[in-house]
Amino acid sequence: MKKVSMKEPKKQEIKNKSEKISMKKLEKKNKSEKISMKKLERKNKSEKISMKKLEKKNKSRKTSMKKLQVCEENQGNETKDKKPKACGAGGISIWYNGDPTRCLPHHMETMKKYAELVIDVFNKTHLNKYSFVDMVHTTSVNFGLWTLHMVFTVKPEPEEDGVDKYPIIVRARVSISNDYVDYFEFPEDEEDSETPIFPIGSVFYDGNPTSCDDETMKTVQRCADLVMEVYNKTHLIEYSLVELVRATRHLSPGFMIDLVFIAKSKYDYGGGHEEYPKEFRARVSVTHNYVEFVEIVDRPCLL
Repeated sequence: MKKVSMKEPKKQEIKNKSEKISMKKLEKKNKSEKISMKKLERKNKSEKISMKKLEKKNKSRKTSMKKLQVCEENQGNETKDKKPKACGAGGISIWYNGDPTRCLPHHMETMKKYAELVIDVFNKTHLNKYSFVDMVHTTSVNFGLWTLHMVFTVKPEPEEDGVDKYPIIVRARVSISNDYVDYFEFPEDEEDSETPIFPIGSVFYDGNPTSCDDETMKTVQRCADLVMEVYNKTHLIEYSLVELVRATRHLSPGFMIDLVFIAKSKYDYGGGHEEYPKEFRARVSVTHNYVEFVEIVDRPCLL
């Protein structure tokens, strides 16, 4: 009969005990990994919440920017059937003080747009022509009607070889609400203050289309259109040409025409006197393609 050694149960017992310890260690490890996974899940959840908050913040900021942009577009863009137009309550703010880095890009675009409008009006009402150089200062004024008070530099054109043409300073006030030039001041305007004499030449168009040839009639019509364009860019109430009354050759070194014509307001302004046709008179340089002056004759005109 084989003898059972007492050492074998002890060995088995030690082995079992060792396995239990290993199992406990494995359980602790698994438990530790579970805790780590939970921490990771919490961290990810926290990051997701932070991302959602950031997305909401960015969305809110984009919405605010869109509202601001829409507001400025509504103030700056012309709605023709509702002109003249007023803006809401505002105030005075400096848009540009000479530092481009502190100017909003859309403000700079708007300033340049209206500076170009001022120059366009000047070039169509004067013999000398200018082009835009740079902004100097701009103040936005919004008290019901939104205007820009601008100072900018221009230079004479065309450029000539060997001739230095230094920029000159121009001041202007434009209406953003109703998209027209309210006032401008070029240095050479200070020297020209004579009252125009009207008319002093021979009549070559008297209201009858057969009184002149087709080419002359086209010239007269083109001059009248230029006068209307200039007037509408410098006045709140816009007019459209109804009828040419008279064209007179002005006695001057260049070919100039004195015009008399009838025009009426483009839009309904609420039953005011603007809705009745008005008699206009103007002087246009055919040679140099600019309007010397245009004005409404202060007397009733009924068609």
